Order: sequence, then structure tokens, then C-alpha cells
Amino acid sequence: MPNTVYALTSSPDMSKLVLQVEDEIDFLLFCIACHKADYRLCYELNKVLGIDLEKQDNYSIQTKPKETDHFSMYYYNDEENYREIFLIANKSENSVLIPEQKQVDYFLQVYGYLPNDEVDDMLKRINGISMVLTAYKVDPEKLKSIQLLIH
Repeated sequence: MPNTVYALTSSPDMSKLVLQVEDEIDFLLFCIACHKADYRLCYELNKVLGIDLEKQDNYSIQTKPKETDHFSMYYYNDEENYREIFLIANKSENSVLIPEQKQVDYFLQVYGYLPNDEVDDMLKRINGISMVLTAYKVDPEKLKSIQLLIH
């Protein structure tokens, strides 16, 4: 899960201290384009990655005053490797979770250490799923709306 970073800095004129609170982005992010239902993709991911993603309550965010959107979410806790994996839909009935990635149907978040060779292998396996149109890794820090994926 994300770590919160606190920094105490002084204002430019040195008259007061300012506490800056920022969520540290400490996860890998895979984008998946797949037009099939979330449960079908989840089943295939579980099979090819040897994991056990399970349906969770929807990931909900407030998009407008008095309006909340719900995105399907699955979760797996890999206690043996100290990892947590989330599969989150990028599209709800009314909106897109990360607007700058409109073409993406799902995000796969991996919290915890994953060596580069395992990242490449994971990506190869995901792309090997017949219903997956494409999958790629993206640097979450380069996304403007990344705060929406920090839960």
C-alpha cells in the first residue's frame, strides 16, 4: 500500500514552517486493453500468473459534487512474496478513472518488489492471453491523474 511522505519546509521568506503531505507512489502499473468482462480477464490472469485475484467491493471515487463512480476491483495478497496485486477497471458506466489513458480497460497494480525479469515475464504472460489486445507497463508518476489510483 502507498506510503505517505511528510516534509517540513520553511516558507520562502522563512517566516513559517510548511508541512507538505504527499503519497509516495510505490507500485508497478500495467495497462491492459481487453474488451471482455472483468471476471473473464481475472480468471485468465489468475491462470497465467498463478495468482488468486478475488472480487472486492467496487473502487469508488467522487467525480462531481454528489456524484460517485464505481469501478470494479479485484485483489490478491501474495504473502509469500510480500506483494499485493489489484486489478481495477478504468471504465465505469459514466466515466473513465484515468482520463489520460482512455484506451485502457484495466489497470494491474503490483505493490512490493518485483525484479525486472519477473516484470518482463509477467507482461509476456499477460500479452499471451488471447482476449488481451495489448498490455504494457507505464510509469505511474507520469500520469496526471495518478492520485485517483492511490487507495
